Amino acid sequence: MFGRLKPTFKNVITTIGFNNHTLNVINGDGSQIGFTPHVDWNETPQSGGGYSALLEWRTRLTPLIGRDAEQQLLLDWANESHALSFKVVEAAGGVGKTRLAAEVAQTLSETRDWSAGFVNLGSFQSAQRLQWQGNWFIVVDYPEHAPDRLAELMQAAKDGLQLGKHQKLRVLLLCRAQDGIGSKLNNAGVRGYVSQSLQLPELGATDNFKLLTQSLAALVKQAGRGQAVPEVNHAEFDAWQQQSNLHSTALFVVAQAIHLTSSPEKHQRFLPAAELLRALLAREQVRWTKAEQGHGLPPGTLADVVALATLFNGLQASDINNTVSTAFGWSGIVLGGVHTALVEVWHADRSGNANYPAMAPDLLAAVFLWDWQNQPANQGKAQNVAAFIQLALNREGETRHLLERWHMLAYDQTMRLMLGRPADAPALATLLQNFALLKAEFFEQLKHGFQSRPGWSALASLAAFTSKPQATVSLGEIDERTLARSASDLNNHAIDLAGSGDRAGALLAGREAVEIYKRLAQANPAAYEPDFAASLNNLANRLSETGDRAGAIALCAQALDLYEQANGRHAGLFDADIARVRKLLDWLNAA
Repeated sequence: MFGRLKPTFKNVITTIGFNNHTLNVINGDGSQIGFTPHVDWNETPQSGGGYSALLEWRTRLTPLIGRDAEQQLLLDWANESHALSFKVVEAAGGVGKTRLAAEVAQTLSETRDWSAGFVNLGSFQSAQRLQWQGNWFIVVDYPEHAPDRLAELMQAAKDGLQLGKHQKLRVLLLCRAQDGIGSKLNNAGVRGYVSQSLQLPELGATDNFKLLTQSLAALVKQAGRGQAVPEVNHAEFDAWQQQSNLHSTALFVVAQAIHLTSSPEKHQRFLPAAELLRALLAREQVRWTKAEQGHGLPPGTLADVVALATLFNGLQASDINNTVSTAFGWSGIVLGGVHTALVEVWHADRSGNANYPAMAPDLLAAVFLWDWQNQPANQGKAQNVAAFIQLALNREGETRHLLERWHMLAYDQTMRLMLGRPADAPALATLLQNFALLKAEFFEQLKHGFQSRPGWSALASLAAFTSKPQATVSLGEIDERTLARSASDLNNHAIDLAGSGDRAGALLAGREAVEIYKRLAQANPAAYEPDFAASLNNLANRLSETGDRAGAIALCAQALDLYEQANGRHAGLFDADIARVRKLLDWLNAA
């Protein structure tokens, strides 16, 4: 036994319901489940939280800066006369939408006329109706990760209106993007209850400089070592802000303040986005290494645990005691050291229970995971995947949520931080493939996940896996339409993978598409020769990207022959396709 985890933060404030405020989930059998939304503020983070804790919205390092208008807009919305209303706040990661929502919830709660806070969509899975008394302001973070659960919440809230007059229920949805949320609102039949969405921009230059100086003062005061507040040059700060849109987000301004108070070297003062987060992570790694040495743990042990917690959006102590320790072959002594060291360097949940959360904020997690996934030592850990398969089995109901999270982190890595694609974590790819081969429903969830997020799949090998037939097939075993659909999926994924930088995966998918279309065209030339030609042209593009100009030219010539044959049957129908192939062929010949 390793004992109860110590709480990492002091002075935790939890907003609660007041007076006779109640919020109940009414199940199909008539039973009720009451719960209380809450906001947890980490008023005084201890050393165990590290920079991840300092960068989280909960820490409230400074007052909320530059959001007076948005705060007032949300307060006005809350006080409208409607009994039920939903609103979306949309902003990129790091801009501060969660902190804004938390401050509004706190303000309403302090009036004692409202109960307010965050809720988990999982609370509404079995809900038939919601029943509320008093005024409630509830916040849902990343509802786009669980759209089906969001629809259940919306319908349950609407159905709850039939139970009588309950004063007000406000549901604030915090999204990276409204992808799919608008349709879910309409499908749930709540269009008339949806308020205009709020687009949250980055802070302006003046507010960001104010945030920087106040963060510096708060960090120096917190350190309590008589350190002088670092001086910052306004012009130097403005020049740094203009380097990247990321530098205008609250997250990176606070990260810069942490860097300036912990690394005074002048030549390292204002680092670009990814390098800035890496600098903070490097100092985290120093803490982790010292803890590992102090408890006799193999190097990298704590990074492995934090990485798994981040990928799986949290790890219970039971996950570590059973599945993770089995995968890494830890002895009982090592396992005990892991738990003890984690208490020193990583934060548990608000109650102090043995729950190790994902690294946050998301952009810090994205940099950390990119580096972790690309370390050669971590590729070797893919050999024993049984434990991770067990983790996936335990979290079967969370499949889509986890996929959405991996997609989001991959998007941060490739599109926002410009790190490029990480090497696939083979253990994760293998566990999901093995599980999908056993469960058709799981495979369909994987396929849906990757196809709904083209261009930035979290794991390249899974993107190819979900787009191709699951067994060696022949025309006699699977009908032509199914084969053609598989080939089309492969072609599309080849394009997506190429766009995200995975040229090898794109080439593999493109070759498989060509092979399927070739067989289809041999059996039914009139129907499939144009598709075969299109797949050859696609593969020619993939070959040219790898430098195989001769191979690409040969494929273009073959595609031209097929299109011209098809044009002979349908005069002029494929003129545009022929022009496109010739344009690529001319470019290849001139290169």
